[in-house]
Amino acid sequence: MILDRFNYSDWYRRTHIYLKSKDLLNVCLRQVPADATPAAVNKWNKSSCKAIRFIFIKIDPLVFIEVIDDETMEDENLLWERINERYASKTAINSGRVVMDWVPIAYKGNIDDFIKKCHKALVDLASVNIKIPGDVLLYMILGIKSGPNP
Repeated sequence: MILDRFNYSDWYRRTHIYLKSKDLLNVCLRQVPADATPAAVNKWNKSSCKAIRFIFIKIDPLVFIEVIDDETMEDENLLWERINERYASKTAINSGRVVMDWVPIAYKGNIDDFIKKCHKALVDLASVNIKIPGDVLLYMILGIKSGPNP
């Protein structure tokens, strides 16, 4: 999955799982230990290059322009942090975009598709820490209009 400015929650989870499975997540979250041996530093640096390369190929060109610069192309911690700050942002603009994702959701005769879209919207709300009371959420979901059947 390619990060495209609108699918951060899904991209983050998939990328997190992949990096963890390849033993690369730690280099994105931590600095090389100060007491690391030269062999451990060498291994860390190789893992760092692999993590950066993987992230580079999993972001679209517009995201690349927004998060990659001379610093982030050499520092996996800073790159991971910049992506998370930019796309998991709790700013009014990002939160507003997430809330507005409810607007185009319509039930079009396919309950599985409808549930998936609602679930994605709920995950995105959680990712920017928007807390909506359960009864209000229920009204929002029940208030979704049916669209024309395909």
